[in-house]
Amino acid sequence: MKKEREINVIDNVAGELIQRIKDGVYSIGDKLPTEKELCQMFEVSRSTLREAISIVRAKGYIETRHGSGSYVIATNVETKESVEEWFALRKSQLNDFFEVRCTVEVMNIRYAIMRRTDEDIERIKQIHNAFENAIMRGDAEKMSVLDEKFHMELARVSGNSLLIEMNRIIAKALRPYRRKSFGISENAIHALVPHGKIIQALEERDLGAGVQAVEEHIDGSLADIAAAAEKSGDERESSEVDVTK
Repeated sequence: MKKEREINVIDNVAGELIQRIKDGVYSIGDKLPTEKELCQMFEVSRSTLREAISIVRAKGYIETRHGSGSYVIATNVETKESVEEWFALRKSQLNDFFEVRCTVEVMNIRYAIMRRTDEDIERIKQIHNAFENAIMRGDAEKMSVLDEKFHMELARVSGNSLLIEMNRIIAKALRPYRRKSFGISENAIHALVPHGKIIQALEERDLGAGVQAVEEHIDGSLADIAAAAEKSGDERESSEVDVTK
């Protein structure tokens, strides 16, 4: 698995090459400089350059011709960053974020267990059931909305106004992650089981089980991030690049 710094260098080189193509430095039909020249230009190793070239090619800007080199085939390609790439580029930031989120979520469940009513549990169950239905339909956008609603409802049940406001801030910052995460089908299923355990802990007023369920939920989310980031790295390693030396 590649280090985040190395991944960032690869993406920076790929981004610079794409920008030069867009700016007309390299036009359609032009051959890119040789591998040696590009390595000197960007001050990177051959392996780093090859992975950057692989990204540019995968995005549709160039094609590699065996024994000849890489040629520009498009200067304006509509691209969509893959889910795995998104996680790989933000893994460190998300790790820090989830450490804070875990602390806040644990406070949510502690006070929610103390103060919940039967009506509160019923509302949370309804959200949970709707989330499960969204999974069955494969509706990632709905999953994202309902997952946020589930956790915000726990904050509301805590009865602590400052905690509720902290959760609003976290929920807003978390929206891009949620949308990306539920784009990977198994991640939604990974969230479903911990949600059920949280509801059970609320019903039984079991503080220990509630805290454990929340911590397992956050750990699972971090594991999903790591898996997505690693998948991005593995896909890059498997790409073969043929450029003229």
